[in-house]
Amino acid sequence: MKKVFLFLSVAALLLSGCGDDEVRVGSVTVTATSTEFIVGNALPTLTAVVTPDDADNKTVTWSSNKPEILAVDVETGVLELKVTDLEESEEVKITAMADGQSDDVTITVKGLISYYEILDFSSEFGLLVLDRNVGATAAYDKGAADNTAANGNFYQLGRNVVVATGATEAANAEFDANWTAESAGYVDWSVPANTPCPKGWGVPNQTQFVAMMKLLENYNIDLVDFDMITKEEYDAAKAANAKMKLAKSGYFREASKKYLPGAEAFWSAAYHTSGAPWGYVHNLFPNKSRETAKVAMPIRCVKAAP
Repeated sequence: MKKVFLFLSVAALLLSGCGDDEVRVGSVTVTATSTEFIVGNALPTLTAVVTPDDADNKTVTWSSNKPEILAVDVETGVLELKVTDLEESEEVKITAMADGQSDDVTITVKGLISYYEILDFSSEFGLLVLDRNVGATAAYDKGAADNTAANGNFYQLGRNVVVATGATEAANAEFDANWTAESAGYVDWSVPANTPCPKGWGVPNQTQFVAMMKLLENYNIDLVDFDMITKEEYDAAKAANAKMKLAKSGYFREASKKYLPGAEAFWSAAYHTSGAPWGYVHNLFPNKSRETAKVAMPIRCVKAAP
């Protein structure tokens, strides 16, 4: 019995000595190509560096504290966006762990709304308004020599496909000359979530648009010259136009044509009682066609003020 016990003790000692030779991970360092991500852009790439180089267990396991927003592949560290848009920014912590050591990086996920400035028109007509059309890379600037960047994208009513852009001012191959409210894929733009607007925003309905039109139109057609409005009403309309970043020479009617040559800033909305969308167009000679499902128009988004 003593010989057996001695043999087991020596074996245990030898095994213990082998464990002492294992090289443990000392640190994990995580980096990201970007710590800010806007919906629609390319996702950041993550890298984890494990030291020392000769550590025995360098296998990295990834995790996200908000996988419902930004998930990460457990083995590869490849990110995957799980939402189509966000109303508020979200901070997501991505963690890499190896052999009991870990490090993390926080990525701020921003929604499409981050591209815009929010204009507060709560006192004028009870709405918050985005400072430019959907897809525009800049807001209208009265002093700019070229406002093409303020045009944004063009859409057919009830169809969230870009059929033209302000940069080209011509319908592309996506334009459907036979598009109607009965076409497959047509969606109801009176529901904000169905529109190309950022999450939580939508295309103004007729009531909302009329409220804006009553104020803005006073400046656009200079009714003060005909004693139809007071100087105070005119000044209020002038200030509202400047605040909304609209050009004075525009006026209100249905957005029309496949494209609007020479346009600088736009406004559009759905729906008029006739079924046509209301529209603000900065263009001296807009076509009066009422075939609104067939035309392309730009979109400015709104939501009710809190």
